[in-house]
Amino acid sequence: MRSALMVAAMLAAGAASAQPYKCTNEEGKTVYSDQRCDATPKKAPEAPKTPEAKKDGRYVPTAAEAARIKTLEHESEKAGVTSEHKTALLLEASAIRSGADSRMSAEDRSKRDILYAQLTSKNVDTRTQALADLRTLYGRLD
Repeated sequence: MRSALMVAAMLAAGAASAQPYKCTNEEGKTVYSDQRCDATPKKAPEAPKTPEAKKDGRYVPTAAEAARIKTLEHESEKAGVTSEHKTALLLEASAIRSGADSRMSAEDRSKRDILYAQLTSKNVDTRTQALADLRTLYGRLD
């Protein structure tokens, strides 16, 4: 009788323990769970890293980007700004409006900053080349 009770207790304990399920998550990786795969709660989709708000299919600049556009336009109207620098400022404002600026990598932003520094050069050839390189940089993002 005692052994029958032990067998019954072992069977009950085995049935009460969770059965492991082998599942595949959203990233395609194998995970193990105590719940059936179809019963596993779904993770909410993550927001994109560079959200591009669109209105009527067009990029809508954020408030900070709109302020930056104003600053760039103001800078381009200052006396003493070279034609290359003015063109570069307006090119950046255009890139912000189109959303291209928000898609720039950290490396591209660093490159842009170096090119901006070259736009203040007294050498017209240096400024011309810097502007051409900026156009190429922004052209890759469109």
